[in-house]
Amino acid sequence: MFNYSGLPLRIRRIVSNYEYCISTVQPNDGGGYTIFLKKDYITKDGLKSVICDDSIEMIYRLKTVIKPSGAQIKVALYSFPCKLCGLQVQRGSNYIDFNGLASCSSCGLIK
Repeated sequence: MFNYSGLPLRIRRIVSNYEYCISTVQPNDGGGYTIFLKKDYITKDGLKSVICDDSIEMIYRLKTVIKPSGAQIKVALYSFPCKLCGLQVQRGSNYIDFNGLASCSSCGLIK
C-alpha cells in the first residue's frame, strides 16, 4: 500500500483500481507520472514501468499490464510420476513445468 495524498483525484481512482500490480507512483518534473509495477508484472511491451502524462491514456496503458505465467511446456527425457496426481508421464511426451514442479498435461491445464 502506498500513499495517495500527492495524487489528483482522477489519478487516485485509476491507481486504486490497479493497485494489485502497482508498487509505487512518482510524479515527473513535466507534470506526468511514472508508475512502477510489482516484481512479477510487466506491460505487453515488456516494460517494468509505465510513464503517463495527465491524459486518459493512463488507463489504456495500465490495461496492458500482464503477469507472465511461470509454466513451460517441456518434453520428458525420462518417465516420471506427476507430482500432483501420481500419473506416470512417459518418456517423449509433453509435461508442464511450473518453476520446477513437473506435472502431467492434464494437471497443468487445471492449474
